[in-house]
Amino acid sequence: MKIIIPAAGEGTRLRPHTLTKSKPLLRLAGKRVIDFVLQPLLSLNPSEVIMVLGYRGEELEKYVRENYDFELTTAVQHRLLGLGYAVHLALEKVSSDEEIIILLADTIALADYDKFVSLGDNALGLMSADDPKRFGIATIKDGLVTELEEKPSQPKSNLAVIGLYYFSSPTKLKQALSQLVSSETMTAGEIQLTDALAKLISDGEKFYSFEVDNWLDSGKKETMLSTNGKLLTIAGASVTSENGNTYDGHVWLSPRARVFDSKIGPNVSIYEESEIRNSSLTNCIVGAGVRINNSKLHDSIVGDNSVVNNMSGSVDLGDYSAISVPSRS
Repeated sequence: MKIIIPAAGEGTRLRPHTLTKSKPLLRLAGKRVIDFVLQPLLSLNPSEVIMVLGYRGEELEKYVRENYDFELTTAVQHRLLGLGYAVHLALEKVSSDEEIIILLADTIALADYDKFVSLGDNALGLMSADDPKRFGIATIKDGLVTELEEKPSQPKSNLAVIGLYYFSSPTKLKQALSQLVSSETMTAGEIQLTDALAKLISDGEKFYSFEVDNWLDSGKKETMLSTNGKLLTIAGASVTSENGNTYDGHVWLSPRARVFDSKIGPNVSIYEESEIRNSSLTNCIVGAGVRINNSKLHDSIVGDNSVVNNMSGSVDLGDYSAISVPSRS
């Protein structure tokens, strides 16, 4: 089993946080985003993980090598020509006819991966979408995918392709993507993996549908906060109220963080070496080395080594930032 993880995107919708970090290294529910991607896959005992890197790729590679002991191979994507192009680059590193999983670096799919890889020769992860026009959309019949469309204006179903793929052999996918790349066949200016899959289906390849109940997005501030809350809830994260602090609902607090005279929660993560004093935090992600004083924050992301003083409301601060409001006292 080989695992391919495209991770070359710049994460522009998550600026300012991605100005100083690779998107998969952003903090979420006590971990990094990439940890929620990789850790569930370890039970499959992958022989190799192939990561397609681009923007700030060296720091992502360094983190993975330092924290995981599987064999890691990297490919560099110099041109952002879409998911299909990224997978094409990764498949150039695959010489053996070995089963593969493709999973996006920001796709947090809470799923039974053993079941996923046992459905048949090929499988696609799907989930019902409220706005199917934003996604690749699958039409299914009797558990098989019969048609795929990339961001259709008139979707034939609401089953979105979530970025989770299984192939018992990469050979035919490799051929289909090579044809798209060599002919420069693009949809919406990109080499689309969906187009390659659609060709395989039209050529008679069977793709089994695998519907996922929990697919959590981390592509922008609002969904990062929502996903943070959902993951904390699923984990049952909690902290006992003491020492003048009140912890309400699901909260993750690093053992190396310090909180004084504050109300924290629900849905809050606070990382190591941060210090919170005389403040209230609700639905927030607070990075490492942060100082928050005399503030009442909600729906906020505070990057590493930032300072917030006398603030009330919602903030979105990148690393090494500061916001202070003069005290009225």
